[in-house]
Amino acid sequence: MLSNNWDAYYGGAFSNFIDWWIPRKVMGGNTLQAKAPGVLRKWIKSCYEHHYFEKERYEDFLEALPTGKNKEIKRLQKAGDLLYSLHTPNPGAWMTGDNDKIVPITLKKKPEECEEGYMKIIRLRKDSVYLETYEGTTIGPVMLSRELVKMLGVGDVTNVTVGRFGQKWTVLESGNIYAEGTIF
Repeated sequence: MLSNNWDAYYGGAFSNFIDWWIPRKVMGGNTLQAKAPGVLRKWIKSCYEHHYFEKERYEDFLEALPTGKNKEIKRLQKAGDLLYSLHTPNPGAWMTGDNDKIVPITLKKKPEECEEGYMKIIRLRKDSVYLETYEGTTIGPVMLSRELVKMLGVGDVTNVTVGRFGQKWTVLESGNIYAEGTIF
């Protein structure tokens, strides 16, 4: 969502808040996601005014928050939702206790190989992408929906677990999708 290494601040507390808590716990849709930097700006200002951190940290935090990125945030959030729906067809199942009705993709056949972590999109096709790991390994084709591929851009980074079944890779788990230059 934001382009800064928030893990470096206070043992990852900010990173957890921004990358996990806001998108999953504050389920307000795209409007909230687009307004989150402004909300965070107000929260950081309040924390500074209450002397939770020094002026230097305050300025660092504010500098790291994006401005004018509403469309980009909405695109990335929508892409993340579409990616999540590939491997979780009933995302609300955990809320209703219906987890036992979901059959994992790996139940009948285990992947021949798995990779997980932050991966950069390096090539787009009609219904697939090629990813590059932080170590420089190319993975692909990773099968996606056409709608999702249209929303993605070369350079976007996603946090995924993918499994290879034959010549093609499938998304097994996913996290957020980040804009180019955010993670690596």
